Amino acid sequence: MYRKIPLGGEHPLGMERPVVELFRVSGRDRGVTTMARHVRTPQLLAAMDGGRWGIWLAPGGPTPLDPTWVEVAPGEAIVLDAGTWHHGPVPLAAEAGAYLTIEAPGTNRDDFEERDVRWATDAGPATG
Repeated sequence: MYRKIPLGGEHPLGMERPVVELFRVSGRDRGVTTMARHVRTPQLLAAMDGGRWGIWLAPGGPTPLDPTWVEVAPGEAIVLDAGTWHHGPVPLAAEAGAYLTIEAPGTNRDDFEERDVRWATDAGPATG
């Protein structure tokens, strides 16, 4: 599903021409209502400001079941396998954080799927 790596090591994605995406996150808490995945593309995530952060992860499959909270220490990055459901990053040491992803070109446009998971952290799917 994922692995942590030290920054500055080998390139773990095996892509000839990955792209780097830079973004800032603020106002997030540890709550999770949606999760996303990239079915064909692995993704590397790292904090640019060196802060602690966390991310919700769930194994690949048609629906994100049993999300797990993972904390990432300063100086670590995380590699998501293709198909891994995720929600985050969530800054832990500050109210906001700066992050980068390394991924295939067009990942968030051409290989993006999102699901509602409000039920995944309580008694089960809502019935109605």
